Amino acid sequence: YLLDNMVWMISDSTGIMPSVASAAGFEQTSYGWFEKPFLPGAGSQGSREFRKLYKSQKRRKLGYRYGYPDGSEAKHSHMIVTRKKK
Repeated sequence: YLLDNMVWMISDSTGIMPSVASAAGFEQTSYGWFEKPFLPGAGSQGSREFRKLYKSQKRRKLGYRYGYPDGSEAKHSHMIVTRKKK
């Protein structure tokens, strides 16, 4: 429903996986940092995709906490802006 009806969305790593967003014509911009999910047993595919997304982009500072922290000991704040590709 979201990908069929949204223009943009702000989320943390519980949002839409990069491969799914890209296939639907969206791009994602990352803020903060992400190492691993906070939920025990969260899907490894999504975890790999979000780590790859964060490593592929310049690091953008996130000066506040948004959503859930990641599951690392540092509990990094992270945010993802998903929007239609230009």
